[in-house]
Amino acid sequence: MDTFETYREELKLSRQAFEAAHSYPFLIMRKSGEELRGGKVTYATTWEPLAPMTAPPAPVAQDLSDVLIFKVRPRPESFFPKLVSIGRDESCDVAIPDGRVSRVHASIERLPQGDRYMLFDSGSRNGTKLNGRNVAKGERVKLSFGDNIKLGGFWLEFVSAGHLYDRLRRALKDP
Repeated sequence: MDTFETYREELKLSRQAFEAAHSYPFLIMRKSGEELRGGKVTYATTWEPLAPMTAPPAPVAQDLSDVLIFKVRPRPESFFPKLVSIGRDESCDVAIPDGRVSRVHASIERLPQGDRYMLFDSGSRNGTKLNGRNVAKGERVKLSFGDNIKLGGFWLEFVSAGHLYDRLRRALKDP
């Protein structure tokens, strides 16, 4: 899990160099001020302002100072090199330590055809949504860049490295 500041120096690179350095997608999640302590999320909150849970709320302008950025890639020691686990357990590739997120909530699979991805719910207690649509337990659904995923009470945006670069650059230019 990273913040906007993690990538500040890398924004001096060209978009092409940034994409070459990050050959994996990202998940972006809004946070509130008390979530970062010692580089770790201690308690994550929903996007602000609260919105109906049927659809993701609109992002706030270009300000990315209040977001968490997760790399969508398996850990080096993973037995499943094309599968990224998401949940509250520390062993998950994307760890969101909050009680509304199951230990292993969902997974993202990179298909062999390149930049194609599938999302599936791993039998979570609070469910998974993709763009406001319920994903049944064990169901695999196509995941595309720009899609919004809801895990428990949290919305995460699935973006490419190039899209993240563009958004970070715009945020850096805005006052």
